[in-house]
Amino acid sequence: MENMNLIWSPAIPFDEHAIRQHVSQESGVYKILQTPEYSRYQGMTSILKIGRSYDGLQQEITNLFRRHIVANRLRRIQNRAGVALFVVYALVEPTEASAAESALLKEFEDLNNEMQFVNSNQPSLILFERNDDLKCSLLHPWHYGAL
Repeated sequence: MENMNLIWSPAIPFDEHAIRQHVSQESGVYKILQTPEYSRYQGMTSILKIGRSYDGLQQEITNLFRRHIVANRLRRIQNRAGVALFVVYALVEPTEASAAESALLKEFEDLNNEMQFVNSNQPSLILFERNDDLKCSLLHPWHYGAL
């Protein structure tokens, strides 16, 4: 999945009603974006979260409005003056969703020298190939980077 030709949706406001109206119920990958961009260890980015769904992007993304640590982080960011959040998504087959997400995470880490800001409330095991090695990183919610 190294050379993915994903077709991204237009940016949709990170609003539950807008997401229910405009996000597909099919499988795919998504990014939660912020404007303006923010600083990373290396460079700037608008990406707050990269995710995937095997069986319904709309359900997966609207779950981010429920009461848990990701929802709280996104709400705090969205409530800052001058900040707006958006979601974009690309449809992929359920069998390709995990590989597509891993490729996007690898690309983000390569560009920024660390992972995106918003992680889940549980440690995440992220696997992706880098040349002939398998890169494995355990991300804790209190540790945003250092891969």
